[in-house]
Amino acid sequence: MYFYSGEATGWNGLLLLFGIVGCVVIISMVLPVWLGTSSFTHRSPRTDEEERLFKRFARGDIDDDEYRRHREVLAGSRTPPLTHEES
Repeated sequence: MYFYSGEATGWNGLLLLFGIVGCVVIISMVLPVWLGTSSFTHRSPRTDEEERLFKRFARGDIDDDEYRRHREVLAGSRTPPLTHEES
């Protein structure tokens, strides 16, 4: 039986092509998630007020309850961006 001819022709070439394309597709799907640049893992940056509030909490100037109350107030004061239908 003769299984490998050493050439990438016929079925061997097709399998090689599918293997390369499959690796590229998998890498292009996994790499953004791994690097954290995917759109579904991207969070909006903190505002200056939220950053100051977090730093106060981290220093121990305010307790957990006060931090949560202030954070909810700040989150409620943000205006959502306009959608295409609203503009």
